[in-house]
Amino acid sequence: MTEPATLPEQEHDDRDWCSEPGCRVPEALLHADGDGVLWCNSHDPNPAMVEARRLGRQRGALSTAKHFRRGLREEDLGPLESPEDAKRWSSVIAKAAATGQITPAQANASTRAVHQFLHARDQHIKETELADLRADVARLKQQGRR
Repeated sequence: MTEPATLPEQEHDDRDWCSEPGCRVPEALLHADGDGVLWCNSHDPNPAMVEARRLGRQRGALSTAKHFRRGLREEDLGPLESPEDAKRWSSVIAKAAATGQITPAQANASTRAVHQFLHARDQHIKETELADLRADVARLKQQGRR
C-alpha cells in the first residue's frame, strides 16, 4: 500500500493532503482508505474508485458523442458546383454549428472547403478568360497580317 505523502519541512502545515505526491486537494474532499491513508477521488487506488472513474469518463464520452454528430451527411449539403451551392453550404454549416450539430472544428473545416472551392472556381474562370483573350489577340494579329 502507498505510504502517506509528507510535505517538505518548510511547506508543512496542519492540513491533511491527498497521499498522491503533488496533489493539493483540500482536506474536506479527502477520504481515508482501510489503512487510514487519505485520498482524493481522483487518486484513490481502490479498484471500485478506479472503475467509477473509468465509467465516468465513458459516460462523458457518450454524452459528447450524443451532443456532436460525426458531421453533416452528404444529403444535408448537396452538390458543390456553383456559387449558389456555396451559399447553401455556408448556410447549412452555420446552422449546424449554431445548433451543436457539428463541432466548431468541423464547421471551420467545412467553411474552408467552401472557400477553397470558390477560390479554385474563380481561378479557373480567370484562366479560361485569359486563354480566350490570348486566342482573340492571336486571331486579330493574324487578321492584321493579311
